[in-house]
Amino acid sequence: MESYTVRVIAEGRSQRLLVVLSPSQLCSALVDSVRSQLPTLTTSLQLSDTKDYQISLHFTAEDGPRLNMEDLLSDTLPDPREVVYAVVDGIAPEQVSSQLTLTHRSKSSETTLRIRVVTPELAQSDINAIAPLPSRVPISYTLNQLKGLVEEHLGNSTEDGECPDLACNCSLARKIDSDAVLNVQDIGDWDVLQNVIIVHSNNNVVAIPVKDLALSTIQQATRDHLHGMNLDNKFLNALGGVEDTSVRQTGGKQYIKAPVMALCSKQCRTHRQGQQFRDTHNPPAWRAKTIDIHLSECPLEITAHNSDVTLEAAKLDDCAMNGILDIYAVQRWTQDPTDGVNQGKSGIFSYSAAWKHPFDQTDRGISDLLSTLRVFSDLTSSIIMDDERQDAILHMIDLLTHFPPAVRAAYILMRGENPRLCERAALAQCLYEALKKIVPLQIIKSDRMRLFEGSRILFGLILEKAKNMKLSKLSKIGDYSKLLYLSMPVYDMQNMTTMMPVLSLPVQTTTGLVAIGYHHAFDEGALLKWTNSQSSVKVSIVDQRWNRVATLSGGTTMQVVAFNADAVRSGQRYADGGDISKIISVAEYSDLTYLANLCSRNGLTVVAPAELPSADAPVLTLDREGSLAVYVGREGCGSPGSNILMFRPTMKNETEAVDVSIITVLLEPILTERTANGTIVSKLMEATIEA
Repeated sequence: MESYTVRVIAEGRSQRLLVVLSPSQLCSALVDSVRSQLPTLTTSLQLSDTKDYQISLHFTAEDGPRLNMEDLLSDTLPDPREVVYAVVDGIAPEQVSSQLTLTHRSKSSETTLRIRVVTPELAQSDINAIAPLPSRVPISYTLNQLKGLVEEHLGNSTEDGECPDLACNCSLARKIDSDAVLNVQDIGDWDVLQNVIIVHSNNNVVAIPVKDLALSTIQQATRDHLHGMNLDNKFLNALGGVEDTSVRQTGGKQYIKAPVMALCSKQCRTHRQGQQFRDTHNPPAWRAKTIDIHLSECPLEITAHNSDVTLEAAKLDDCAMNGILDIYAVQRWTQDPTDGVNQGKSGIFSYSAAWKHPFDQTDRGISDLLSTLRVFSDLTSSIIMDDERQDAILHMIDLLTHFPPAVRAAYILMRGENPRLCERAALAQCLYEALKKIVPLQIIKSDRMRLFEGSRILFGLILEKAKNMKLSKLSKIGDYSKLLYLSMPVYDMQNMTTMMPVLSLPVQTTTGLVAIGYHHAFDEGALLKWTNSQSSVKVSIVDQRWNRVATLSGGTTMQVVAFNADAVRSGQRYADGGDISKIISVAEYSDLTYLANLCSRNGLTVVAPAELPSADAPVLTLDREGSLAVYVGREGCGSPGSNILMFRPTMKNETEAVDVSIITVLLEPILTERTANGTIVSKLMEATIEA
């Protein structure tokens, strides 16, 4: 049996169904299954009678190639993960007479969605048993309203905050100055020397007349043209042009060729380049709780560019199943108004508020989590690990968390890339929930602030179980075409001309995504044309998921890894059927010696500091305070004996050269005390470390 995702479309409205059939059946059987479920869709699709409708099946889109009803599903749909479009035709007579009325109905009768809010804790139960919010949400709701609804449901403040404005038009203005000209042949009789080009908002381009090419005249004319816009917190930049050096005026510059004027937000740089706070020992008094919300595909980042986009325009109804849209919500503390995403291994795995649990964890626990994650990301990189095992590891994380944002974040780390703050929080909090099952409370003396101290054993278990993951009878070893998780598409959010992310509601062209203002400026017969043979033609077949992901990102990122819920839901690669108990027995959770051995077998041994000179980096070790750290190599010009580079995630200077003999002496009383206390760290390290 296979699970087929069917999008049912009637008069512009749509709903998704999951239909289970044998591939040996005819396509007509799929139509019959859809028809049998139409009575449940009468409200959402506004169908008055489901008996007299004709249903046709199509590939790729509602107007795509039509399927033959007499063909076998196995021949027509060899990949059941492909979405099938079922178009309902044949409007009943009473609907025909009222069709004009339908187009003018009040908002109370428009298509609505049920919203189900899933948190990392709730995801540990059956998600289908979580009740949706009581009120239906019309698809005319904006993304900002959707986030406010989720925040209100979770008891967080719903006060309207300022949405960051990330518009930066400098790059496009420079390109226009160097490689574009006014398209005078198509737009009429323009005096090129008496016009100035302005780039503002979302790459919107206009040309305005000026009486002369003095900089002061150009600036004033630009401000006059933009007088209806709020120019607070914005820069007005004059870029390029050719200055007239023969004219010396006390009033300012004079140009032979006018510069291009670019209006940019001051926030665009601070938002993308903000520094991340990392001091655990002296945390600031200021902090605020925020709610990150995700769809299964990607995070929803509210900015000034997508806050007013409706659910309908963002195609969120395409993500709903049986009229229910799952929203994955994560609460986290922020500790710095300029909290940003640092790059590189040290930046990713150093302490930030995003990695902490809202109910706090010990510094030792945070060190365990981040040090283990850093080594895990190396062990699971594509250079070291084959695709099949990588996919199995992601399947293990999916089974343990049931939270797509956490699976996405793990995959991003395995790719050696940088997860966003909201993705880090999703992974950390889901691992916390998984650790509740694995870490015996008596070992941590019922103190749940110490759960992260068991991070190493959790990843040892994940790595071990992924080695021998049983496949279903329908899957074969070496069949990479059915890797459910590694098939996650990676979408580029950049305009390849400006190398800046597209802010919202993009246009897909032959060269990638562009802003709608950019497209209008360079379309055939439009205001501008390139002089370097560059062209970008709008594509005829649009990837709706790519558009949706770009819209939900709001210009905050250059690239998005999108979780493919349909592929995972319908895939039958693994034999466990989504039941973690078929992979991990209850007894395995409590056998600490067994769990410690799993760490040793899977590259998560804790190497004594004295043994680091002969170890291959990266490996786990202990720092001078007895917290988990990572040996990352040797300092190039360091002195022998004190050139061991150690990554300590909770310290301001994350990576420092250390003398391992001093650390060994300092550790003796610490490990002795922990052995006497019976803590989880010393218990698990007895089998793996010699101090």
